[in-house]
Amino acid sequence: MKKLKALMLVFAMVLGTFFFVSSKEIDAATDSRSGVYKASYTVNGKTTSEWCYLVKGKVQYGYNGFAQNENGWWYIEKGKVTFKKNDVIKGKVKGQDGWWFVKGSKVQFVNSVEKNSNGWWCIQNGKVNFNFNGLAKNSNGWWYCKGGKVDFNKKDVIKGTVNGTDGWWYVSGGKVQFVNSVEKNSNGWWCIQNGKVNFSFTGLAKNSNGYWYCKGGKVDFGFNGIASNEYGSWYCRGGKVDFSYNGNITFNGVKYNVVNGKASKAATISTGSTGNGGEGYVLNTNTMRFHYPSCRSCSEISKKNYSTSNKTRDELIKAGFTPCGNCRP
Repeated sequence: MKKLKALMLVFAMVLGTFFFVSSKEIDAATDSRSGVYKASYTVNGKTTSEWCYLVKGKVQYGYNGFAQNENGWWYIEKGKVTFKKNDVIKGKVKGQDGWWFVKGSKVQFVNSVEKNSNGWWCIQNGKVNFNFNGLAKNSNGWWYCKGGKVDFNKKDVIKGTVNGTDGWWYVSGGKVQFVNSVEKNSNGWWCIQNGKVNFSFTGLAKNSNGYWYCKGGKVDFGFNGIASNEYGSWYCRGGKVDFSYNGNITFNGVKYNVVNGKASKAATISTGSTGNGGEGYVLNTNTMRFHYPSCRSCSEISKKNYSTSNKTRDELIKAGFTPCGNCRP
């Protein structure tokens, strides 16, 4: 009997199936222990330690899947824990079938957005939630998921919770964009501030297409009039600043001279003192010409040479100015 055991010991050492688990010798022929253990084995005099999946003391080299020990759930590759696996993998964990987020070969019971070869997925408590539609976060930002999967084609203004704040958020390329802009959804165009619709905003907001008049956070395409921002007052037509407009308008009882879309209050003078109905004149201090505010030449005057006056025609001529040959003031 002793000789038989000795022969079995030598045979096991040669094949590498004699294990030491938790520093205790395991007899492959008699040990019934199963699970993920750190095992040491000797082959041709060389001892190696690895974390392995054992059934009755033997490494299951043909096994690929999940297994548990006191430290958690692990993804097993050919019977071993490689500690290199990073993926979202299908299998059974805690008795639940699903797709599980694995990092360093260990199942991570976290909430995140992680990838595999099929795409990026909303992970909830370690597992893909295929029923999830909304915004989810990982270390790279907040992402819009549909059916649990990030939709990189999504461009919209979407209701949801981001960083603990409820609101309507601007999504482009599937990702929440923390920008200041004017963007659209099926309900209209909206003033976006730091990624979120500001429903309290009334004024001018900018996007790549221009400046827009917003009321209650929404672009008012029916607005025709004067609106202001930090750069001045501007003439809006159809809700948008019209930089091509030159002329005179009256808005809310106030007269304005408009040049290249920028509005300034017209000089208040008595009717007839200038000879043009009391609207004043536009001056080019470089050419020393004066114009009616509606003259097309006003749009060609640079800002540094642009001025207005409420003097009479004769007073301007005496001051050295000459009448414009186009509008003939």
